[in-house]
Amino acid sequence: MLPPRSLAFAFVLSALMPTAHADWAALGAAYKCNPSEKTFSLRGTIESSSGDISPEKGFIVLKDGDTTIRCSIGRTKIMAKIVVASAQPSGECMGRGAVRLVSFQVNDADLIDGPKVFTNDCHDEKALIQIDVTENAGAPKSTLCRGKWDWSDTFTDVECIEHVSK
Repeated sequence: MLPPRSLAFAFVLSALMPTAHADWAALGAAYKCNPSEKTFSLRGTIESSSGDISPEKGFIVLKDGDTTIRCSIGRTKIMAKIVVASAQPSGECMGRGAVRLVSFQVNDADLIDGPKVFTNDCHDEKALIQIDVTENAGAPKSTLCRGKWDWSDTFTDVECIEHVSK
């Protein structure tokens, strides 16, 4: 048994030490199909202990599991297959969950090459964080954006590439 003086010191020391909290994050995705404005948008979302990237008003948040989205904007047809997995207690990068974009097609043509991780920049690479499709004069225009997330309420270092279909 420790002497009373040592016990008192340990008690005072433990009372003065700050409580440690682990950071946490939950990745997700949300979409909006707006035929009247001829727009479709898929956005990455993040809830975290240090700030959220929330979906804008009118977006539908994807639930855990497999989802197939179909959207028609004018003559443009969009189909996306997405899998959302909630945060897991173990596994590489799974502590914050995962969003996998299995396929994304515009007028039956693949917009992405094979399955892609969406929102998760776990390996310090820019992640696909946003896809927008619009139709103008009957021609679809797709915009794919990649960026990083560093425990804040916004994506950083965002780069977007546009693709206009004929």
